[in-house]
Amino acid sequence: TLMLSARRAPRLAPAIPPPTIKTSNRSIAALVTVLKAIASRAVDMTSFGLTDILLSVLAIILVVAAVIDVRTFTISNRLNASVALLAPLYWWSEHLPLWPDIALQIGIAVAVFAVLAVTFYIGMMGGGDVKLAAALALWFSPASTLKFLVIMSLAGGLLTVIVLIAHRMKPGQIKNSDGETGGKPEIPYGVAIAVGAL
Repeated sequence: TLMLSARRAPRLAPAIPPPTIKTSNRSIAALVTVLKAIASRAVDMTSFGLTDILLSVLAIILVVAAVIDVRTFTISNRLNASVALLAPLYWWSEHLPLWPDIALQIGIAVAVFAVLAVTFYIGMMGGGDVKLAAALALWFSPASTLKFLVIMSLAGGLLTVIVLIAHRMKPGQIKNSDGETGGKPEIPYGVAIAVGAL
């Protein structure tokens, strides 16, 4: 009887396996490519916006430096430090490689500082002017730095002529950085630097 009851026991239906989603290697590769393209485009758009913002900030700093230099014949270390410290952000926004682009721009900036330091010692430029020009060299390629120095020199020469003419036409009325009149006129070279950079 046990054998008969065992034979009559109902059979259970076989378990149905869960549905499987078949994905080919080609579809996965295509999806990864699309995601990479979207991410790359997003980074490019962000960098483009950041570059514009940084260049606008730099232009504002240069205008402020020129105005202050005309009024006080000095350019503060804060302004110069701001220009120098913003340069790495500009490098990043432009995707500049550390070697050789960034290293070359740093080397040129050091060279610009060394050369213009001579003009400081002979009294042609102020210390703030030298620092500002060197900080700006961090933003420019070698060719752009050369162009900047040429335009700066031409603008500086023209500015010097204008100041000397004004000093001769109105002797005793033009004040120097100490607020005194007379003596050798001082040149607000920050104006020439701003013209060369802009």
